[in-house]
Amino acid sequence: MLFYIEISFGFKTPAKIKQNICYVWSILAEKLAGKTAELLFIGEVQNILLEWLNPLPLNTNATERTEGIQLAALIALEKFSLTGT
Repeated sequence: MLFYIEISFGFKTPAKIKQNICYVWSILAEKLAGKTAELLFIGEVQNILLEWLNPLPLNTNATERTEGIQLAALIALEKFSLTGT
């Protein structure tokens, strides 16, 4: 959905918001462990987290990528991997 918003409306999500999105996903994955976390981890969430983990973004300005986003995305991916069945 976030990717759709950026593409459709040309809205660029600020780095702090991307970081906060990763933190929310991390908390949800931890609190809703098991089947619910698996249902939350759809392909779009996975693609967004992997894109934000990439140090060299393909479609955005390279100065926009921060280590904070990469760390938050890595933590979110870890939480999803730990809470799966």
